[in-house]
Amino acid sequence: MQWGSFGIVHISTLVIAAALIVGGYFLLRILPERVRYFSILALSFSGIVAIVYNLIAWDSPLEYLPFHMCSILAIMLPITVLTRSRYMGNLLLVWCLGSLLALIINHASGHFIIPSAAFFIYYIPHVFEFGVVIYLFKFGYVKKDYKCIPVTVGATVVIYTIVHLINVALTRYVE
Repeated sequence: MQWGSFGIVHISTLVIAAALIVGGYFLLRILPERVRYFSILALSFSGIVAIVYNLIAWDSPLEYLPFHMCSILAIMLPITVLTRSRYMGNLLLVWCLGSLLALIINHASGHFIIPSAAFFIYYIPHVFEFGVVIYLFKFGYVKKDYKCIPVTVGATVVIYTIVHLINVALTRYVE
């Protein structure tokens, strides 16, 4: 069955994503602190697994280089879990909304068939890129800090610009 956009299947996967994140929170809450932390760390690597899979599995490695915001978030997420950096955590709190939007507005991936590797390699990392950031704040590994807003805005503008320029250059190279 095709994932689609805003049909019953798509909306069902959004409900499942919410259930995974909320259920994960309640499961993590009952675990001992050390197990909770390492579980969150393990979940934070789902995006990197997807990056590696996409680079290896498809015939077009230039197309799957990690030069879009979800991939950069995926790379930064384990670093943030390990360092518990308030600047990176607050930055990712904004960026994780992009992962949520990628699940909701899935026009580029709505053609995926459920179940398929392509669907799960897209869906699972986006769910946990959003969920793990929420866990970081809910379990107190990172605190919201409004003093981080200038760094968040500045880093977002700089990284968006760099990623855009790289993508423009790659597009010209490939054509």
